[in-house]
Amino acid sequence: MTTLETALVRAKSAIKKALWAHGIHVFRALPRGVDLAHDLTKALPTYTFEVIFDVGANEGQSAEGFLSAFPHAKVWCFEPNKSLHSLIINRLAGQSDRITLENCALGASAGNAKL
Repeated sequence: MTTLETALVRAKSAIKKALWAHGIHVFRALPRGVDLAHDLTKALPTYTFEVIFDVGANEGQSAEGFLSAFPHAKVWCFEPNKSLHSLIINRLAGQSDRITLENCALGASAGNAKL
């Protein structure tokens, strides 16, 4: 390693340590657990997702990401809260050919519960 290369490596290390000390983390790629679609793509690079269940779909933010990350997948959203379900309908209105929205919960057994 040349003197210049050694100096650059040391400077890079010093900068990373200084940023780390101030709570700033620099990554070359997303760490695992930040983005599920990214994690799935990295873990299963050749797999073609056909169906994805978004259970507890909230406002549809995950479903929106799945539709973008997996262009061949159909996404089923399950959201028992009526107002959140309405938000999903509005958010994903243009994706009706690839998305199914259900205003119900999924669980281990059939029944009714108060939300």
